[in-house]
Amino acid sequence: VKWNDIPCTSRVICVCEKHAVVPHQVVAPLTAVLETTPAVAATLEVTCPKGWVNNLGKCYLTTLPKQDYTSCVSTCTSLGATPPCVMNSDESLYLAKLYNDPYSPGPYVGLNDIVTEGSFQWQEGCASQYISFLPNEPNDFDGQEDCVVVYMDGRTLWNDVPCTTAAYCVCEKSA
Repeated sequence: VKWNDIPCTSRVICVCEKHAVVPHQVVAPLTAVLETTPAVAATLEVTCPKGWVNNLGKCYLTTLPKQDYTSCVSTCTSLGATPPCVMNSDESLYLAKLYNDPYSPGPYVGLNDIVTEGSFQWQEGCASQYISFLPNEPNDFDGQEDCVVVYMDGRTLWNDVPCTTAAYCVCEKSA
């Protein structure tokens, strides 16, 4: 958790901590609640580096040029980030609405089946179990589609594409 000295006139969510002992039950301190309740942690003030955008408690760089998957991973790594590790439909929807370009592949996510065909794995360090493919996807069309992009029609669905596809590159890192 990072603190921010914003003006006192700003409207923010207030979090208070009070330890209480109830017979046979101890109420956990705030730090334990934050570790086990991501929704609470996501509502706290998040500070992102200049040029990065805060969404749902993560920082995103969305101004990069289109590139293939390997280049996107390298670009993000050089910035101390990764392609997005999508945890839920809210995050997928955020990515789907970043660009007003419905006829172009959406941004890459950090999910692929490069190692074993048909066995999609998130990048190292991503603990997501969330997957949201379009109907009849992934289809590995022509035996060449190992990487994943968000479909940019305002929904939260994904498509598998060749990793050589020039798609939007979004980098994500913790705040």
